[in-house]
Amino acid sequence: MEIYSAVILGILSSICSNFGSNLQKYGFKHNSNSSIYWKNKYWVYGLIINIFGTICDFIALNNAAQSIIVCLSGFGLVSNIFFTKYWLDEEVKLGDIIGVSFIAIGSTLSVLFGNLGSKHFTNTELISFYSKPGFIFYYILSLFVISFLTYQISIYNKIADNIELDNIDYTKTNHENSRLIKSYDNIKSYHSLYLCIVSGTLCGFSMLHGKILLEEVFNNRLITFNFFNVFILIQLIIYLIGQQHYLTIGLKNFDAKFIIPVFHCFFILNSIISGAIYFEELDDFTFMQSIIFIFGIIIILMGVRLLSNHHNIINDFLCVHKYRLINNSDIECL
Repeated sequence: MEIYSAVILGILSSICSNFGSNLQKYGFKHNSNSSIYWKNKYWVYGLIINIFGTICDFIALNNAAQSIIVCLSGFGLVSNIFFTKYWLDEEVKLGDIIGVSFIAIGSTLSVLFGNLGSKHFTNTELISFYSKPGFIFYYILSLFVISFLTYQISIYNKIADNIELDNIDYTKTNHENSRLIKSYDNIKSYHSLYLCIVSGTLCGFSMLHGKILLEEVFNNRLITFNFFNVFILIQLIIYLIGQQHYLTIGLKNFDAKFIIPVFHCFFILNSIISGAIYFEELDDFTFMQSIIFIFGIIIILMGVRLLSNHHNIINDFLCVHKYRLINNSDIECL
């Protein structure tokens, strides 16, 4: 019974996460002049819903393996299609429907053939897991990549701030205006992708550290603030804040139909890899379980790829900020 409640909570969490993110996007579309996102009431409402979804996730993690709960996030992307089409008025194409179908099938396979049980670990085991060479290598490598990408994002933010799209001179020729806008394409394509990578990876690490903290508090009854628990709690808070910050920047400037699926892609990848290395969740799989579980993950990622395949960087940026070049056949908000 516990595993079924965990599955229901996982699906509910995924739907809440997607609804909360789309609510924040809705706020940006209808109040694009606000530069401080936490002053946007819809962003705050979305954050509250996301927090509720995170709580559901953490409760589910106490009764199911991390790899299973992560795969359930694929069901949320199905709801994301309906949110973006009927609420945000974003165009949904055949490739998007196929992508959603892939994600639903892959999520179902991964859950049915995954490790439905949840192991519990002592404080000594959790500390020893954190000091394993394989986990240390993966963790340090991931933090190095995140640091590099956040540095690149800060550079791109400065470049974007220096490009005053508000002051486009519509009296200029179409060619001059097109060149001005297209000059931003080189950084915006990387900008949006890096935001998804950073926010998704941070989300994966927040789930890992949330699972560790749950083990300490509810299973090991270590409510006291010892060094290890404080160390995990601080990282959990940092990752939750960082994840929301970079995801918000992406939602504010780009199409939700691209940002949310690609964010989930890197969230799923990092959660499964980190959980597999730290908790050794895949070690008890039979050969057939491993094949079908991995096949399910591949199908999920293929679905995410199809969903993000129609993304147009410049078109998204112009649509979000409500700009259109008059009589320009090359660049327009479709």
